[in-house]
Amino acid sequence: MYITPKSYKQSRELFLKDLSSIQSLWPAAQYSSFVVSQKDDLTIDWISSGTVSTPEKLLFLTTGLHGIEGYLGSIMLQLFVDEFLPHIDPAKTGILLVHCINPSGMHRRYRTNLSNVDLNRNFISDFSNMKETNPDYSKLDTFFNPKTPIRSEGLTKFLYIFQTLKWLALFGSARIREAALMGQYFDPIGMYFGGQEYQPETKCMMNLIQEWIPRFQKTIHIDVHTGYGPRHQMTLVQTPLEPMSSQKAQSRFGVPLVAATNPEEFYQIHGEMADYIYDVANQTNRKVYSAAFEFGTYGDGLIAGARSLLTSIVGNQLLNLETHSQYRTWIERDYEELYFPSEKGWLDTAINNGRQAFYGILKAEGFI
Repeated sequence: MYITPKSYKQSRELFLKDLSSIQSLWPAAQYSSFVVSQKDDLTIDWISSGTVSTPEKLLFLTTGLHGIEGYLGSIMLQLFVDEFLPHIDPAKTGILLVHCINPSGMHRRYRTNLSNVDLNRNFISDFSNMKETNPDYSKLDTFFNPKTPIRSEGLTKFLYIFQTLKWLALFGSARIREAALMGQYFDPIGMYFGGQEYQPETKCMMNLIQEWIPRFQKTIHIDVHTGYGPRHQMTLVQTPLEPMSSQKAQSRFGVPLVAATNPEEFYQIHGEMADYIYDVANQTNRKVYSAAFEFGTYGDGLIAGARSLLTSIVGNQLLNLETHSQYRTWIERDYEELYFPSEKGWLDTAINNGRQAFYGILKAEGFI
């Protein structure tokens, strides 16, 4: 059984303990880190190795881009190292395993970094025009980002229901979801803020991507996420830059659910890391397949979506507005459930779903 870490630092310790077993397969494997906060001892850590002989393929695995989602990411790293890494050929395949891209978020058990930036909206080629994107967000700003402190759980939820019904009538559920999740670039304390410049964590990952992708003819990249989709079914999420259709990927990899980050299948995202990976691969004439394992938590459907949005709203208020200590408990409880549910059955299903997807992708792409 895999260990569920209680903290970011325990998760990091679990990751570093795997170095010796990885070195038994890849003797040149080494541990590296990037300091995000020296004061709090927060680092982005990775274990990497080239091939023993011919650099044909790279297995690239990332977790914790959204901080708190790194708790399941830690378990997926353990699963991968234990069950799949021994079956990959070190002679032809390099590895780049990244533990928690957003350590400050994981440490605080939040999605964003210390600057309130959603790092998966921060891989932007040009920030100069981004404030003008997503105009619906500014229209819904009073709904998404209430400016008054939380007074009580009951009153907050009552007002949210009233506001939801009002905005549903004006915009419809699909338009509200798209506006909330796409990312915005004008309100530094608002939800899903993509930033107005590259974050240190983003720069670190850009450097790694630029260094490693061009060295290999083919790269498989998997990024672990939680929060969106059916509660007991992982969704394999592809960027629109991936030429393989969702239907073909579903058949090729033997997974039940595949979606692209577009309004029809999932939701649109600006500045996601996967797009940057494809850009680097295309510029250097390399093959790449990048996808996210998205493990649903609250579930899909209108009610689950409304509950998820409320949790995101009050979670953002807790971070950026003064909130009385007596109200922190229910907000933190619901926020934790949104990204790492306490139900054991959920975790067992997530492990099985992750195992199935790892096997399907690695087998189909010739890595095992």
